[in-house]
Amino acid sequence: MLDFLITFIFILAGAGVGFYGIDYLPEPVLQGANLTGARFVTGGFGVFVGLALGLGVRWSVRRFESNVRALPLIF
Repeated sequence: MLDFLITFIFILAGAGVGFYGIDYLPEPVLQGANLTGARFVTGGFGVFVGLALGLGVRWSVRRFESNVRALPLIF
């Protein structure tokens, strides 16, 4: 369940950054552009970047957990 949540949160964050990132472009770039289409395209790219980062973080968490479990207990 934790793996799913980690990946899902990164996907949502990537989609949000991609969707609302259009607002930070300069005004000359936005003139004459289809903003609705651009939002969905950049949001889609954000989903893929978020998926890649989420899977990378998930892999790192699993590797960290296995390393911690392998440590001997010292009292």
